[in-house]
Amino acid sequence: QLTTFNASWGYDFQWNKKTNTNIIKQLGIRIPNIEYVFFNPTQAFKDSLEKRPSLKNIFTNGLVSSFLSNYSITHYKNKTTNSLSAGLEFSGLLAGLIPGSFIKKELFRFIKLDAEYKKNIKISKATSFAMRLFAGFGIPMPVGLTTKDSSIPFTKAYFAGGPNSMRAWQVRRLGPGKYLGNLKDNDRFGDVRFEANAEYRALLKNISGVRLEIGLFTDIGNIWTLKDIPDLPGGQFAKNWNFIAVDAGMGFRLEFGYFLVRLDGSLNLLDPSPDLEFKDKQNKFGVYSVKDGGRLQLGINYPF
Repeated sequence: QLTTFNASWGYDFQWNKKTNTNIIKQLGIRIPNIEYVFFNPTQAFKDSLEKRPSLKNIFTNGLVSSFLSNYSITHYKNKTTNSLSAGLEFSGLLAGLIPGSFIKKELFRFIKLDAEYKKNIKISKATSFAMRLFAGFGIPMPVGLTTKDSSIPFTKAYFAGGPNSMRAWQVRRLGPGKYLGNLKDNDRFGDVRFEANAEYRALLKNISGVRLEIGLFTDIGNIWTLKDIPDLPGGQFAKNWNFIAVDAGMGFRLEFGYFLVRLDGSLNLLDPSPDLEFKDKQNKFGVYSVKDGGRLQLGINYPF
């Protein structure tokens, strides 16, 4: 059971510049951003944490007192849209100066930085091509006060998989690095994430104003840990950055105007961190059958 409390004060700014290229710039600032997490695990979950000591530090009650900033710039020109966004968050730098046992015990201290680039090209009235690049990392700031100094909280950690990420994996079931797990493992988290996605979209038919589209896509990426963690062997980015997952697939989409329903079928083509029962398939291209490596993902709106 997870209960969260959040309060923030912020500002949003937007600039539009219309010339031969329409440019939109947006800036969002949240200061302060206060979050508190109440974590109430079942006994079965507590037992599973005994096998993964590193997760004890992030699956716990904790306070985030952070500065949040997001900046994006979008270019519209002819049939091409380019978008670049970046986000920065740091927690504990100011609140950590407040004396008291509560702050000392509960405060998470970390810096998190990520960036995303998206491009959409309208090829014709019925076809388009879209791509996305994402990279991010989070760094805990150890000051020797609590075990929370050694990791970022799981609400801020990176994960991969699901309908808007690596579509041949369930949510939080990929990585970190080349770690070999099993189906009974806890969800998988990391400090570093890289992902690249590409998709070709085509209109099949317009049925009474509802567009039926087909999409052909591929996803490439993984997550990693920054440190060498004993209970996550093979997960460290510095030593295993070249272990990358790859999938490809096809999907159908129904666009109703205000929203889109999407069903994507994807096949695992390259798996750096399979479950133990498939360890012989680790990092081997194209060895999964549809039965073992195929997955259907139901999503709302485009993944990127």
